[in-house]
Amino acid sequence: MTFGSGQYFDTDGDEYGLDDLYVEDGISVTGFIFGALIDSREAAHLDNPADGHFTSRLNFTFGGRFDLNGFDILPLGFECLLDDCPGYDNVIVSGFRNGTMVAQTMFSMGFAPGGFPGGQTFTNLDRLMVSTHNGPEDYWYGNTHFEIDNVVLTPASAAVPLPASLPLLGLGIVALGLAARRRRGA
Repeated sequence: MTFGSGQYFDTDGDEYGLDDLYVEDGISVTGFIFGALIDSREAAHLDNPADGHFTSRLNFTFGGRFDLNGFDILPLGFECLLDDCPGYDNVIVSGFRNGTMVAQTMFSMGFAPGGFPGGQTFTNLDRLMVSTHNGPEDYWYGNTHFEIDNVVLTPASAAVPLPASLPLLGLGIVALGLAARRRRGA
């Protein structure tokens, strides 16, 4: 998903609706608030909920189970109103299956473009959420904002099914072993 060739749906008719929907390449994204889809850069903008004007979280679905292969992240800035404001993990990636969170990681957006690789923990999901984090309460005044782009979701890797004939093969081998034993004993 490049946020450049999909279709945006204003589902509730108001510019601040969290139910608005963007669809591209079979991936659906909800959680947009006014302006979260940046057309000029073809990316999705996230801002912290403390004083941001954009959305603080986006939810991705893919019409069934899927694996997260990764996405690009472009840090746009971090401001802090306190004199001594250390960095903190301000990006949260959460994976869900049947309404239960099964994977989560937090990391710092940094100050240079980079990517989130997905990985083995973000597999067999039915919903993915990318969100911002304000950090510890004693310096939550920081303004974190970044964009994500090039989201790659693929259908979940299917487990190799057990062939129906495998138990019969095992039973046949056991029967041959018993028959050979009887022959030797006679």
